[in-house]
Amino acid sequence: MSLLGLLAEITRRSCNYDWETYKLIRLKNMHKYMAYFIIAGSQVTVSSGILNYFTYVDEPTKGWIILGLSNVAVLIILIAGEVVYRLRLKKDIPLETFQDIDNFTRADFNNFVHN
Repeated sequence: MSLLGLLAEITRRSCNYDWETYKLIRLKNMHKYMAYFIIAGSQVTVSSGILNYFTYVDEPTKGWIILGLSNVAVLIILIAGEVVYRLRLKKDIPLETFQDIDNFTRADFNNFVHN
């Protein structure tokens, strides 16, 4: 995952944004989904350890309670992180719309692109 993030950063810094935007978005999404996969794998590993430990000490009910609470806590942290990321992204890259799109001329477009 680290190498994929490094590749995405190098590509972002050295690419031609006019032609390689799709490539950058694809790399960013691959990095993000790989991180989610690693987090999910870690959760499965920790969850099985919790369950095996409490089953070993003959308290499986306590193990299921701790397992459920820890999984809910991780899910809440993931969702909160994604919301903060998207809000920050929305603030950094505002979407501009044109009120009078029907009367938008080529000169307006060229002026918008070059400024």
